Amino acid sequence: MNTFRAKSLLVILLWLFGANTSFAQNVPVLNLNTENIEIKSTEWLLSKNDEVTIPHSGKFTPATKEVNFGLDTSVLWLKVIVFNPTHLEQKAVFSSDQVILEDVRFYKKTAGQWTQEKSGWGIPVAQKSYPYPLHSFDFMLKPLQTDTFFFRVKNQYQVLKLPLTAFTPSAHIHHTHQYLLLDGMVTMALITAILYCLYNLLFSGKDHRTLWSYLLYAVNFLFFFTIRISGPNFVPEAINPLVNYYVNILIFISTYTFFRFGILFIDPDRKWLNKSILLIINILFIITIFISIPPTWSNIPVLIIIKEAFFIFTIAYLIFYLLRSFRHSVIARVYFFMAMPLIVSGLLEGLTNTFGLFSLPSSFFSAFRVAICVEMLYIFFALIFRERELNRNIQGKLVQSELALLNAEINAQENERRRIAGDLHDDLGGTLSTLKRMILDQLEPITQSKALSPIRTLMEKAAGDLRRITHDLMPTDFERTRLSDAVLKKETEIQIYRIISEAIQNINKHSEAKNYTVQLIYSTDDLTVMIEDNGKGFSENTQKEGLGLKNMQLRAQKSGAIITFDSNPNGTTVILEQPINEVADSDS
Repeated sequence: MNTFRAKSLLVILLWLFGANTSFAQNVPVLNLNTENIEIKSTEWLLSKNDEVTIPHSGKFTPATKEVNFGLDTSVLWLKVIVFNPTHLEQKAVFSSDQVILEDVRFYKKTAGQWTQEKSGWGIPVAQKSYPYPLHSFDFMLKPLQTDTFFFRVKNQYQVLKLPLTAFTPSAHIHHTHQYLLLDGMVTMALITAILYCLYNLLFSGKDHRTLWSYLLYAVNFLFFFTIRISGPNFVPEAINPLVNYYVNILIFISTYTFFRFGILFIDPDRKWLNKSILLIINILFIITIFISIPPTWSNIPVLIIIKEAFFIFTIAYLIFYLLRSFRHSVIARVYFFMAMPLIVSGLLEGLTNTFGLFSLPSSFFSAFRVAICVEMLYIFFALIFRERELNRNIQGKLVQSELALLNAEINAQENERRRIAGDLHDDLGGTLSTLKRMILDQLEPITQSKALSPIRTLMEKAAGDLRRITHDLMPTDFERTRLSDAVLKKETEIQIYRIISEAIQNINKHSEAKNYTVQLIYSTDDLTVMIEDNGKGFSENTQKEGLGLKNMQLRAQKSGAIITFDSNPNGTTVILEQPINEVADSDS
């Protein structure tokens, strides 16, 4: 079953990565002190017998690659034969970074008797014969001596594998410190991520769904990493191996929450999300959590396949989703470089250490820790970039909405002005002309011409006022003579006219100016309107609060122009810069 699943999943992985992936096969013991000791041979024996008696028979098989039997509850025996080619006594250390091993025992001869040293997940460092976080055992070789050592490994709930490295004592200490440093970096990165999410959830008030999903992922991963990797090194009492089994549930939760965060990060509106596939992943997740609860179900092949299907299918769809949105989204491209190292290394780590389908060099898992740290560091910058990008999009949509409302409002104003001007000119103007003629026709035969003069004056004034009002409402000159037929559209010219009119009204009403000038300066690319007066000017608050000035700014924005105000106690200058080509393009 293990071989069949490994072959099937290898096909999926090759499809995912688009290359012929060749996994390195380590010898189970890598001698880091080759000048002083030699590894003569390594052999393994898989036994169903749970007795601890050392098997001395010739049933051992030569180990040509790293010993890895996947999810197997058998007892693994490893025999290592070591030779000291020097004339000096040599001390060395066997060590394994596979910290999830539940029961590891080391056998060596001391004074002609076999002695046993024990290590394993959940055993406090203080209770180990060699007090280091890893599964480490020291040994001594006399000059020109060949010696044999045995390892016994028993796992009930985790993969059965034993990667070993032979160190000099000083090299082992250095390696252990590196291991602890990486653990500390991962822990600090996760804590920082959690604090970042909490701060933004409390004070930012934006994008809560994405922050919540990342917070759940970071908290869950911190629990997983602390319980499985770093926590057992610091507890005073041994931990039940069942706890190590239940930690697997946190792996599935981390996979799911990381998937949900990735979808929300890449595509906040979920435009490309296939709801059917999401439903399948949700169902697989629920089933996986359910079947992971009873420890007695841990080695049922069908249930193992369901867990593997959820793990692989979820990550595969996240990669597909990321590649699909890569061309369409800047955020997706940022996320690709941010998360892909963690996604790939996490996939391989799970297939190796959770399901035991592949064998990878033990150094790979140090790279996995580095990938976590880099991802957590990168995520801060990516979230900040994403928030700014979303804010920029929101601001763009708000500006478009404001422009649309402004356009509708100004169009409504212009239409209403045209209607009122037309009604005044056609209806009231005609009525006044008729009334004038009727009154004068009735009064002229009976009244002296001198007496009619005030009446004529008032009637002419009424007609002039009516013409002035209708002209202000809709300048009829624009129907015949315009600013420039060659470059400016009628609607833009109306906006420029309104801005000039508003500026002149402000001068007449507020500035107390004696003189003002209006200049129109044409160039190839733009029209510049400059209005200057020698009045008393206005304050900055007036510029912010004045409705007339705001109206001028809105009209300039509608026509794509830039308007600036320069005011001081000696006068005011209003400059309107209207691009000609942009107007022609946008209005055409």
